[in-house]
Amino acid sequence: MYKMALLPLVLLMGGCAGHDTAMVATPGLTQAALLPPQGAINYLAERIVNDLVLHNTGLGQDQPLLVTTPVMVDDLMQTNALALQLQQGFVGALQQREFSLVDQNVARMLSVTPKGDFILSRDWQKLPKDLAVEHLLVTTLSAAVNGMVINSRIVELGSSRVLSSSQSFVSQAELPDYLQPAERVVSRQGLLYLNAAAAQGMVTVTGEVQ
Repeated sequence: MYKMALLPLVLLMGGCAGHDTAMVATPGLTQAALLPPQGAINYLAERIVNDLVLHNTGLGQDQPLLVTTPVMVDDLMQTNALALQLQQGFVGALQQREFSLVDQNVARMLSVTPKGDFILSRDWQKLPKDLAVEHLLVTTLSAAVNGMVINSRIVELGSSRVLSSSQSFVSQAELPDYLQPAERVVSRQGLLYLNAAAAQGMVTVTGEVQ
């Protein structure tokens, strides 16, 4: 089994996307279990996971799968609040479909502090050195006019073979808490550009995380 070493920056790749109409039942699950949960971000995660399940060509439900953090397609080391929450939505949607998930953020030891008892961490020094994982869900985000393009795929480590993929678009109106419409005047590479009207340029994501 392929051993993946957890290094400080190794987990910043991510993948995801889906079609609105894909609602695919998996063995042992009822249709009620596939109904989208409340909350726009979780509904988006459901749509994408449904599409990944529909186009899955090789991942078994018993094979460990790790969900990585979605990143911006033009900078694979940049993420944001939308991506972080989408990652959590993927975990929930995949687990409900009985896939075998690995949580890379569970530390080796519980931290007991006056503020609470914590086990989750993003400090690579506190995480297990090796995880027995052969498959990753990776996702990229790309800003577009009035929305965000999302591409997800399940990749097999070692061979880098893509076992499933999904493409999706979410509008700014669907996620107003995460996506802001473009201003009429925008700055790019030191130059100012004037759109004919507001919201005609690329959307921006609130809560950028460098």
